[in-house]
Amino acid sequence: MRMAGSLLLLVSTLALPCSAQKFIHQCKEDVATRNPDAAIRGCTQTIESGSPSQEQLADAFDYRGLAYEVKGEYDRAIEDLTKAVQYQPDFPEAHFALGYALEGTGDLRGAIREYREVIRLDPDYARAHGNLGAALYAKGELDKAIAEFDEAIRLNPDLAEAYTDLGLALKAKGELEAAIAEYKEAIRHDPNFALAYANLGNALMEKGDLDGAIAEERAAIRLQPNLAGAHTNLGNALYAKGDLGGAVAEFREAIHLRPDSALPHNNLGNALAGRGDRADAIAEYREAIRLNPGYSEAHANLGLSLRRKGDLEGAMAELREAIRLKPNFAGAHYGLASALKDKGDFTEAVKEYRTVLRLAPDGPWAHRAKRALGTALASGRGVSQEDK
Repeated sequence: MRMAGSLLLLVSTLALPCSAQKFIHQCKEDVATRNPDAAIRGCTQTIESGSPSQEQLADAFDYRGLAYEVKGEYDRAIEDLTKAVQYQPDFPEAHFALGYALEGTGDLRGAIREYREVIRLDPDYARAHGNLGAALYAKGELDKAIAEFDEAIRLNPDLAEAYTDLGLALKAKGELEAAIAEYKEAIRHDPNFALAYANLGNALMEKGDLDGAIAEERAAIRLQPNLAGAHTNLGNALYAKGDLGGAVAEFREAIHLRPDSALPHNNLGNALAGRGDRADAIAEYREAIRLNPGYSEAHANLGLSLRRKGDLEGAMAELREAIRLKPNFAGAHYGLASALKDKGDFTEAVKEYRTVLRLAPDGPWAHRAKRALGTALASGRGVSQEDK
């Protein structure tokens, strides 16, 4: 989810003392030109000068808060932006920036409160509707999010990020064709919007159009080479096409750009496992889990690789952890059943195969689970070698 395009940098038109006016104007310019350290120095001079009015202090704290946001120092941004709205409660831009900072720390409830306050003060603030929609999307409130994205688009039909965010919400609801239409609309309004191409590529892959997905992800990367998600998406599409070397290269580039992201480590593990690099695959799954201990798919993949290595106890531990994290994870239940079968615990293996069939009777594991279960029940002792 693209939370906000760029923070709006608006200053109150106040009659300021000359020195305060100079410092605040320079703060604005420094934030706009992504020079946050200079902005922080200038705003601090204004705050500590002893002469500013409450409105001037609100501006100074607002711009210093924006500068801290540029630096990714959200806690300090929240401190300053809270002071800005205390000095000037009817300052919509400060509430907007405060909402963005709160969202950056994961405080969705606080962000939603601030975006709604912006809209109360200025109902036509399109980006506030868009950011409110993004926060509601993150909370899983899809219908409310869609309503906010629609309102943002009504107020500003050229707001490209609102179309792509609307596409994400529609895709989450299972409306894939509608999502694709919104991503294309975002690109029509902003042909240089790399994230829209990346999201379109991801949707096309889900639709099964691998060539289309690859083309869109490459377009995203041409526009924004450091967009880690596009490299991950491209790796996924190449993996699905059987180009394991290309997939490995893209996942490694994604990791280079975002070393703290668990997803490309897990997907790199899959590509390495696919070409027989089992030890390296296991290392990538372990790194994904280190970065995100609650990543059920990485635990399951590690378990499957450990089983192939012959480490049945390690495999069962990882697969059970995957199931603990996601009880309805049919693939993990199938993997656990296979490991139990290898260990000779046919009674427990049969229970797990039955769980697979209960959870996903038409899923990708169902046919093998039915065959394995049938063989076990027919023989009265186990599962045939062909069902490994």
